[in-house]
Amino acid sequence: MLVMHPKYKFELSDTDSIDLVGNFEMVDNAFKSDDLLQPLVVGQSEKHKEAKVIYKTTRLDKHSLAVGALLGNRQFYQAKNLFTRNKNKINGADEGLNMTWQESGLFAEDVVQINDKWTASLGGRYDYVDYRSAPTLDRLPENVGHFSPRVAAAYDLVLNTTLKTSYQHGFRYPDNQAYCNIPLFNDIFEAAGLTERMPWIEPETMDSFELGLHQELPEQKLGIDASLFYNIFKNFIAGHTFVSGDGYFSDEAILAAKTATTYTGDPADGWFGGMANNKDDFKSLGMELMFTWAPVKQVKSTLSYSYSKPLSFNEATNTNLQIASPSRDQWSRFSPHIFKLNVLAMTLEEKLTLNLGIDYFSKIKILNQIGGNGQEIAGVNPWADPRIGVNISGQYAFTKDVGLQLVINNLFGNDVPAANSEMLPWDGNWGSDKTLYYLVMKFKM
Repeated sequence: MLVMHPKYKFELSDTDSIDLVGNFEMVDNAFKSDDLLQPLVVGQSEKHKEAKVIYKTTRLDKHSLAVGALLGNRQFYQAKNLFTRNKNKINGADEGLNMTWQESGLFAEDVVQINDKWTASLGGRYDYVDYRSAPTLDRLPENVGHFSPRVAAAYDLVLNTTLKTSYQHGFRYPDNQAYCNIPLFNDIFEAAGLTERMPWIEPETMDSFELGLHQELPEQKLGIDASLFYNIFKNFIAGHTFVSGDGYFSDEAILAAKTATTYTGDPADGWFGGMANNKDDFKSLGMELMFTWAPVKQVKSTLSYSYSKPLSFNEATNTNLQIASPSRDQWSRFSPHIFKLNVLAMTLEEKLTLNLGIDYFSKIKILNQIGGNGQEIAGVNPWADPRIGVNISGQYAFTKDVGLQLVINNLFGNDVPAANSEMLPWDGNWGSDKTLYYLVMKFKM
């Protein structure tokens, strides 16, 4: 992975400024698949480029206004890595596609100090995705435009106590991986003389409502934040195993797909799946409690607990998504209880900053592992156990403008069992068994 994130700030006046922000990423994604007929290293590489310009002003009394625009480009390379040797792929398309699209956006936010007690903000963002090339698809996906509003308010109840509330609408358009199975199964349908094709995927949206309380205890140098979240998901994008009667494909298409993918000659052992929009909406409820303690200037620690559960989750929806327990009262791919501890300390005249993070994820309530053929393997789910991740980092400031940072995530490499072809990254937040190292150079001009 190579990431560059330059930023330049023009100070136009005491009240006006322009930020120029760039972002460039080169990323390899690959894993060794041990459960296939022969071990393979599979994956893809990506290049992301983005430029943003943001104008900020406080010249209007009691207003803080920001207006900006962005332009970006994403390129994906099938079964090719930029930093390591990798020429293997599964079924020709399963792990990625050669694909390019352009992203553009406009955004604005105004924070208004209404009076001594009330603060409000109103914002919006319009994004547009322009698909440029996808050689292995029979046609390009439709270009996508979407507007996302946000509104928030804060009220100072008494000294050091603030009540907050917000609403925001977000969206996520399909990523490259969502299209990976389209060429494979479309070819199967065509060979079988069927007119059905894999579905195009609509953007996923989420409407989020939040209510929070912030309390400062200056004498104890302690801050307390409590929040409640309520989310509504529409067109949720997730991996599906398509079966008869689920509303996606005819029985003829399902039989053709499973016949073409079986290794035993029996269609029952075949697999037919891919990314798709869920046909039903669902909701979730969550809360977070966070304590921030800074006993001295050079030390700061935070301890947080969060909880989330599904709501309004009918059986048909869960059959498609397979992300909740059979009783649909707990996530099956996401830990419901998460504790996080973070300790930051500065030393050597504040030139060296050290950071320790410990994350605890509770047991996942799922009984069975989903095998490579889409069927459940009774009593097998090595990723359901509680897990702990330890992350550390250190940053040294050579001067006020030049610094070097080393980040090590999952220090002990024991978050989960080793990855294989039945533990796929789109199956859920199951963690990583690898220790990841990042070296970051920071400098200002």
